[in-house]
Amino acid sequence: MKIIANIFATISGVYLLLGCGVPAKLVTKNMKEIPICSPCRSDLTGGFLVVPLVVFPSEIGVTEYPVILLSPKGEVLKKWFIKGFPHNGILTEEGVLMVAKNASFKLLAFRKWGVWEKLDVISNKESRKTIDMSKFFVHHSFVKFRDHYYFLGYEEIPKKTLKRHEIPKDLVSYRIFADVVLKLDKNFKIVKKYKFIEFNKKEVIKRLTNENVISSLKKEYLVEIKNEKYFKISHFNSIHLTTGNSKVRDRPSLLISDRAGNEIILFDLVAEKLVWRSKQGLMKAQHDARFTSKNTISFFDNNPPNSRVRELNINSNKVQWTYDGSHSKLPTLAKFSFSSNFISGVQKLYNGDYVVTEGIRGVFFVVSKNNIVKARYFNPVRYRMPQVYWPFYPIFRVIHYPDITNLSLIQ
Repeated sequence: MKIIANIFATISGVYLLLGCGVPAKLVTKNMKEIPICSPCRSDLTGGFLVVPLVVFPSEIGVTEYPVILLSPKGEVLKKWFIKGFPHNGILTEEGVLMVAKNASFKLLAFRKWGVWEKLDVISNKESRKTIDMSKFFVHHSFVKFRDHYYFLGYEEIPKKTLKRHEIPKDLVSYRIFADVVLKLDKNFKIVKKYKFIEFNKKEVIKRLTNENVISSLKKEYLVEIKNEKYFKISHFNSIHLTTGNSKVRDRPSLLISDRAGNEIILFDLVAEKLVWRSKQGLMKAQHDARFTSKNTISFFDNNPPNSRVRELNINSNKVQWTYDGSHSKLPTLAKFSFSSNFISGVQKLYNGDYVVTEGIRGVFFVVSKNNIVKARYFNPVRYRMPQVYWPFYPIFRVIHYPDITNLSLIQ
């Protein structure tokens, strides 16, 4: 079934890339002239921040990669060329563009994450600063709240901590890692750590002692580098902050997607404790959990081999909305054509629609609550990519900003 799904996905991907009409086009250095969107949506305001994902830079042959601000009409509003290989980016309310770059590319699960490029994009003369937090393995994303930043990172679990649990013998020699949330001041100095192994102790014990859970985690999160084995028991891939929801009222909390645990968790920053977690079975390898109201969250459920986007009520743990690519005329092909095994995201827009990033294919689209696709966009950056991704050009996640005139933005 998975092979059939991948065949469908490839066929549909080629169709999307080759049969997308004659919309706006983009030409930049070392790029081909390519279509950006079809149809292009003109009634949205603001712009989309598009950061192409580079996984195998040695096979591309360039040293700079563009980050693009794209209008809903498919027009390139701004390009910033980043030295290095970006994988994610965020615009802040102060008019600062933060772009995550990889310091090195050893293996997918254990890259040396943590180098960010900080650009003041609202001033007349753009200033750039490199922030190297790679020693903390800072990865994926961050949020800003008042004068502090909250970054995702991970660190090694001390051997003395591991000795408290009856872990399988083969894990004793491993270097075992778990996620942390790092609180940084405005100068990017760490002022506090919130550790997964401390605020989620029961889950940690399960992932260190349950043979079935360990076996499942090893398939994706065990790697060997220079005869040393590295093993991750958690994998946070998104973090979003809310100042009030039905579980944590009138104070800040963090909504975190843990891909390794196939769950989403809510952490109270004031009480410093876990206050909610999603039920098992609702998602698999998910990304980009966000609040859409005080009671509901959205997330991209990668759910290999075919993906879906869901909106979940956190009080009832019931799914209130799903988009899975289904189409009445070609139900099987359409459903299997919507597929991204990793990366990707979803964001609810100010008008009630959703922008969905189908990351592996480098496609993002606007879809209504009635599951009508109103506009489809394509990664405008087309350098030569490795054969493993052909004919796709991946995007980690696209973020829509409704007001880019004064950069009073959302995250």
